[in-house]
Amino acid sequence: MRRLCGLKPYFELPPGLVLRCREVHFWCLFPEDVIDSSLLKVYESLLSCQERKEVYKAKTEKLQKERLLARTLVRTTLARYAGGCIHPSHLEFTKNNFGKPELLWPKYIVEKHGRKFPALCFNLSHTDSIIACAVTNNLMVGVDVEESKRVTRKDLMALARKKFSLKEASWLGSFQDQERQRQQFLKLWTLKEAYVKALGRGISGSPLKDFTVHLKESFWARKMIEDATALSCLSEAYTIQLELSNAAEVVLQNVGLSHDALHFLLFQPTPLQYASLCVQHPNVKADLHLSTHEDWKFYFWKTLPLAWDEPLKGATALAITG
Repeated sequence: MRRLCGLKPYFELPPGLVLRCREVHFWCLFPEDVIDSSLLKVYESLLSCQERKEVYKAKTEKLQKERLLARTLVRTTLARYAGGCIHPSHLEFTKNNFGKPELLWPKYIVEKHGRKFPALCFNLSHTDSIIACAVTNNLMVGVDVEESKRVTRKDLMALARKKFSLKEASWLGSFQDQERQRQQFLKLWTLKEAYVKALGRGISGSPLKDFTVHLKESFWARKMIEDATALSCLSEAYTIQLELSNAAEVVLQNVGLSHDALHFLLFQPTPLQYASLCVQHPNVKADLHLSTHEDWKFYFWKTLPLAWDEPLKGATALAITG
């Protein structure tokens, strides 16, 4: 049920929702829901000076709104996990060596409350119709969203051969129906982008051609999805398997991960988008059972920051690591 509270600031998790180890929380905001200009002013007040500058660097009003909503979603979402101790505007951020944003709990607030705050990891993605933020507790995470009606090149296979691995391009080439081929291309794209974003090294540090994502129809996929999520599921669900080149294996080793650390979920928040999550546990070598699907849980929420939250309804899961 929606929580209606006007513009009264509240920065706590919805009742009963706690971020545990091996959980991924997916929060999304639909720009079309933001119709009150006064709300945008409130959102702007939450941003740092540098963030506001970045917002107004955008050349169009539409892009400015998207940037404002993206930063607002990140700040209001992460502040929830501090148990009401930290206002969204007080959050601090840094970037890793490859430019991926990371959260810093303000030192003076941590000292003031004398408590340990969760080691949150987060990632952001957005399109024209949705802005999404994925959050975990000390698990590296990547999220990517794409419009399901996204226009691709007329010669889609030329693009696939340029961007994807040989095996992925060959698989796409097996689809004779062009629309079906385009949809499968977008699914692969979101999965590969989520993987690269989870690593936090950028495409230059994790080239898309260096790893292969296999989507395979599986009798067990539906059961695995039901165990890990509350989403509806298509009868022709897929399992996701990852194949790494030697170069990609080295990249994983350099960030302290193993092949068994990777877990994916492919779904549609609405029929208008595809979305993929990739989560990686840095200590999987010491705790191999973490790679099994029964240990992972995914939760999905729709929000209008400072106004209401509700479970994301109507989302459909398509594939999961098998």
